[in-house]
Amino acid sequence: MQFNCTPTGELMDKLVVFARGNAVLLGFFLVIAVAYFALRQDQTALQPGEGLEAALSSGQPTVLEFYSNA
Repeated sequence: MQFNCTPTGELMDKLVVFARGNAVLLGFFLVIAVAYFALRQDQTALQPGEGLEAALSSGQPTVLEFYSNA
């Protein structure tokens, strides 16, 4: 039994046909993935004594999120 792991010949032809047939769908997913990574914001956990007042009075828009683990 012979195993060929290199993407040549028939396998490569199938991948090209699949990509051409689904180019719009693949492009859509690519745009969504790029937008997600480009537009997401890093989370910052500020404690009451560690600059919360400075963040609120810095003149920049600030989002406060409150939650309870209860």
